[in-house]
Amino acid sequence: MKIIEWIFGHLWGAGDEVYFPIFGWLFYPLIGMIFGVCMKVWADIQKLYKLFCKIGVTLMCVGGIICITDFEFHIGDYFRSGPGSMIWIIGFVFVWLGISYKITQDIRENKIFNIIYFWSKEITTIYFIQWILIMWGSVILGHNKFGIFSTILIMILMVMVSHLLTKLYKLIIQEYLKIK
Repeated sequence: MKIIEWIFGHLWGAGDEVYFPIFGWLFYPLIGMIFGVCMKVWADIQKLYKLFCKIGVTLMCVGGIICITDFEFHIGDYFRSGPGSMIWIIGFVFVWLGISYKITQDIRENKIFNIIYFWSKEITTIYFIQWILIMWGSVILGHNKFGIFSTILIMILMVMVSHLLTKLYKLIIQEYLKIK
């Protein structure tokens, strides 16, 4: 039955025409939601980050071992990772969060961290602005037209323009809210 194959193909990412299978990509925001709930209810946030860092190391080991069993299946490609790869990635994220938390506790406030905090707070706005810039940029500049050096310069420019447009957007919104 073609329709059932088509539905399940999109759920699990079977076939070359499915780039973002639901179950593979839904895994990450669900784990993020669990982490967020833990942050809300955990009394000692430092212990939470240490715990998740330990869980992360364990998940990286388990995910790595699973990946070794069938490398082609578990690593797959960017769009369709197997369970081993997904477990390893979540483990890496947990370790990265633990290290990032430790760094932010040990380093005093500075301009670089303030920019990172701003990006973290405004990530959704930045995301939308960047994708608008990327889409229009690919229309105007073309796709795969530049070498590595030019591409890196364009990426840096995109980050700077996205940052500035986000700040401008925030100012416009603040002024609009003052008027009302």
